[in-house]
Amino acid sequence: MGTRLWLAITGLAAAYVPAVHAAPALSRPATVRDSASGLYAQKPVWTPCPVDPRFSCTTLEAPLDHARPDGETIRIALNRLPASDPAHRLGALVTNPGGPGSSGLEFVFGAHAYFSPALRARYDIVGMDPRGVGASTPVVCRGSTTRQVADTEQARDASEDARLFAKSCADASGELLPNVRTPSVARDLDLVRAVLGQDRLHYYGASYGTLLGRFYAHLFPARTGRMVLDSVVDPTGWPGDPTAQAVGFETAFRVMVGDCARGPRCPLGDDPARALARVDRLITRADAEPLEAGMGVPVTGRDVLRIIQTATYREETWPPVVEALAAALRGDGGPLRALTPWPAGSVREALSGGYQAVVCPHLRPRARTAEAELFAARAALRAALLFGRRVEAQRRACAVWPVPSLPEAGAAVRTDGAPPPLLVHNRHDAATPVHWARSTHGQLPGSVLVLNDSGGHGFYPMGKCTRRVVDDFLTQGRMPVPGAFCEDHAPALSRGDRGGN
Repeated sequence: MGTRLWLAITGLAAAYVPAVHAAPALSRPATVRDSASGLYAQKPVWTPCPVDPRFSCTTLEAPLDHARPDGETIRIALNRLPASDPAHRLGALVTNPGGPGSSGLEFVFGAHAYFSPALRARYDIVGMDPRGVGASTPVVCRGSTTRQVADTEQARDASEDARLFAKSCADASGELLPNVRTPSVARDLDLVRAVLGQDRLHYYGASYGTLLGRFYAHLFPARTGRMVLDSVVDPTGWPGDPTAQAVGFETAFRVMVGDCARGPRCPLGDDPARALARVDRLITRADAEPLEAGMGVPVTGRDVLRIIQTATYREETWPPVVEALAAALRGDGGPLRALTPWPAGSVREALSGGYQAVVCPHLRPRARTAEAELFAARAALRAALLFGRRVEAQRRACAVWPVPSLPEAGAAVRTDGAPPPLLVHNRHDAATPVHWARSTHGQLPGSVLVLNDSGGHGFYPMGKCTRRVVDDFLTQGRMPVPGAFCEDHAPALSRGDRGGN
């Protein structure tokens, strides 16, 4: 799932019609502290962030193991953009951009571009690097020591590499590794709520952040405030369904190639089927022998898939990705390397064990066997030739991951007693298929689902209608009428010939 949600605003519609359904009360200063740990009473010291002094930064202490609140602690990093209209401030809006493993600090540093002036006026926008990520106490894996790098470089096959990678995470991260699962992060959110002086958590979560918000409402229903879940993840389908995301990404890539082929002078040629076949062969070659990238690190097939997947989130990135793929087909991996967030095997990827540390425990135990890995890989490859490969790699990693599955793995997480959330979703989202949003809507009584008739990952930034839906709920408590929808389009991703859900 996605780590960044920046999308072009390419249209608007007046399809949204507000209603007067009740929403949770606004926050008041908390009067009762959780007595489980003195950490709930800590007073954060906010200082200007070195990255951007318009924001304030701080760190909190949180229990390493929430079952032992007076034991060892870890660091949780926060940042905050203060409300621009303090006289009409409603409280703090805590955010999570998804991933899992994405930096909440990085997301909030982009708040001026992402959130509307109306929302920023009424709320402090708060980001948190989840435990295991970034400026919080991180999960660290291979690359931590010379011995670990040597071990993994000598792996005889992909399964052994996965085993050595998991071992490196366990060796370097120790007791942190089993304590970065979603319920632990949800409990950190409650600590943040208390330290911010809020009696309820008002929350915007995107992608995996929707599942995190749902766990919070499950654990703390009476402390849940206004909650917006954008690009909804269904715990009964993610990550257990081996085909859903692979098909979504592959379909979106076909749209990308077809859109190029319909235009003049497409670098990949005017035959979409031939272009797709050439890219498939390119990925296979790059896995066997990484592409030279000038002075940069050679480009692997895994890098190519990561670049394509990221491009499916944002239509404006398509032209440079298509140009880079065309250059790679001519033997020049430099343009692809320039687009790679971080190369396979890099120090940055060494920290990405935080992804497996969250994802793998969401798979049921029976889905984490060698036999299940093989079955999932075959199913994914039959459904999606390119992106099925990523499913195989993920399942292989989870089969040897040294942390057990959650009791809630694969189940619908109930939020009884919590106020109903607002669910918002792009109808042709490749990363989070729309049937996940519809399924979640059915699992959460009282929730309202608003669809936007577009592709791309991230409903809120698509246009005027999508912003209004969310802003009205968060600032006025106005829940949309059931069946409300928007038509803020990303043009190519919304074409009727796209297929899908």
